[in-house]
Amino acid sequence: MTPLDVDVAARPGVSGMARAFAARRAADRRRPGQRRDLALVAFGALQILSLILLQKLGFPLGGTVAPIIVPLMYAGLAGLLFFAPPKVDFVRIALFTVFVAAAAYSTVKQTGVYSSNSLILVFTIYVLMLVRIDITEAGFKKILSVFSDMMIVIGAVEIIQLISQVVFGLDWFPKMDKLVSADYLVPGYVYIQPVLYGLAYNKPNAFVFLEVSFLAQFLAIALAIELLYFRRTWRLAFYAIAVLVTFAGTGLLLILVCLPLLIGRVTLRTMFIVVIVGTILYLVAVQVGWYDMVHMRFFEYRQENSSSNHRFIQPYLALLNYPRNAPDFFLVGIGPGNINQGVDVVWWPFTKTAIEYGYLSAILFYAFVIYSMFRDSPSRRLSFLLLVWYSFMGSLASPVYPLGCILFSTMFRLTGERARPVRGAPA
Repeated sequence: MTPLDVDVAARPGVSGMARAFAARRAADRRRPGQRRDLALVAFGALQILSLILLQKLGFPLGGTVAPIIVPLMYAGLAGLLFFAPPKVDFVRIALFTVFVAAAAYSTVKQTGVYSSNSLILVFTIYVLMLVRIDITEAGFKKILSVFSDMMIVIGAVEIIQLISQVVFGLDWFPKMDKLVSADYLVPGYVYIQPVLYGLAYNKPNAFVFLEVSFLAQFLAIALAIELLYFRRTWRLAFYAIAVLVTFAGTGLLLILVCLPLLIGRVTLRTMFIVVIVGTILYLVAVQVGWYDMVHMRFFEYRQENSSSNHRFIQPYLALLNYPRNAPDFFLVGIGPGNINQGVDVVWWPFTKTAIEYGYLSAILFYAFVIYSMFRDSPSRRLSFLLLVWYSFMGSLASPVYPLGCILFSTMFRLTGERARPVRGAPA
């Protein structure tokens, strides 16, 4: 209540109707803020569900299948405008504008064939990084909690999928590729992957993920969020086990690279949790034979045609070699969509931008991305993990990666006191 409402309600002799009217006025003043928080949490929850459950689905467009999660993000933002209008960050706008100008200049200078759809898709996805909306700390943690809960469900589906192969055979658990027409499935990903070639078991992808590496990376992000914000021991152990059960290396690699920053200053309680989770992981890895099946992949990057080599070595070599054959490499690239494509080839976003649009465009693009992810970020440690994930495991035009960074890093700014987790203690 306002002071006036309190005064009215406290006066002797004031009727019950007057007191009720004063209380109603106070409730009406609180209601817009409550509706705003509810709308933000609902928006975040729906986008998380879309990002997880619908990432493999799309609609036919221009001879390909456009991911449905991008228009769903736009539709959600359109509805959100009635409750929480976005704020303006002029630095973001300036950085994005100069990137667009540099990329457009490179495209105009092309003399050969290029993909205009690729250029439009990039601009359509990354213009969403201009959106910045204020949210309370409690609201942001509710959105993270939705993601955490959802990944518990996904992890359970993944484990059931793996066990069902052993008990009932490979064909018992349903596969999206068999149930949905190829006209509505995002192409270019290995949906079914054997644990090892020649072994009669497949890596579990929890039915909805584009491929198992996406599942492993999402579980790693869930583990990081749990470590930064909630620190429930059983969930940390569950996510860690689920990462191992994917038999994919990228999720585990993401955790190991970012773990020192996520833990921060270690207390006895934090160390106790890490020891417990690490012990559980070790026992599970030994019991299921995980190490025996994947240890050969630790050095797979040395093999020229291996998946690890394509993911981590070829993008680096391409950055070094391209300038030798292109004198105007700094301003002009080979054109949107013209970089070598393949199922096993995963180009780093910086590499793809540099080669297709020129090195200046790549520098300006990454200045925009890094500024957006760290300026007013709800958690810079989480932003660092997301930047590593996006930069070395992601793809420029695969919307799952940038939309994940947008939801957890660039879109929301905490209002009031910053939510800084105490280092080495529960957030």
